[in-house]
Amino acid sequence: MAAPVHAQTLPDGSAGREEAAPRRVLLFAWGAWFAGFYSLMLLSFLLQPVQEDLRLDEDSLAVLTGVGVGFTGAGGFLFGWMSDRLGRRFSLFLAIASFSLGNAACAAAPGAGWLLAARALAGLGIGGTWGAGQAMIGETFPAERRGRYGAIAQSGAPFGLGLATGAGFRREPSTRWSWSVRAGRSCSSCSVATSTGCSRGPCC
Repeated sequence: MAAPVHAQTLPDGSAGREEAAPRRVLLFAWGAWFAGFYSLMLLSFLLQPVQEDLRLDEDSLAVLTGVGVGFTGAGGFLFGWMSDRLGRRFSLFLAIASFSLGNAACAAAPGAGWLLAARALAGLGIGGTWGAGQAMIGETFPAERRGRYGAIAQSGAPFGLGLATGAGFRREPSTRWSWSVRAGRSCSSCSVATSTGCSRGPCC
């Protein structure tokens, strides 16, 4: 495990970069929880239009609802294994790519099978970014502050749920449900931007 980051005053000014690294890590971890919960929970508020548009029965709708959450666990194991063998940076890149592509595919889904596969792909990526964010916090912050900052990171979850609630309830009846899902790509873009900053620091 990497040693916690401590700022040092160096002639080249790298102390400022080291001080900024923990903030980038915290921002990434918070954004991963925020974007993940937004993506996972938005469908719960769009079940009726999805069911009507794709002509799903109740059993199919239940599977569609649960597959994204279920695959977050698989994503944590998969990308954790990849991180140990292929490196944190490459694993994190693939997790974010999976999350982003899965969200984009959900918005473009022409049928139930496509949407199911897209939800599974997004779930894998979400689980991978959650695990990476918590691992980075453990490696970046000193032991006496890890619990505090880990809790701050996970506070992104209720904010994501709140945004999903607003997006779902404010959808106009004439607006196709996929337009609401497309907003999830903005959350993915935020994760990509913050992880780019993390990859330049000592956290990867």
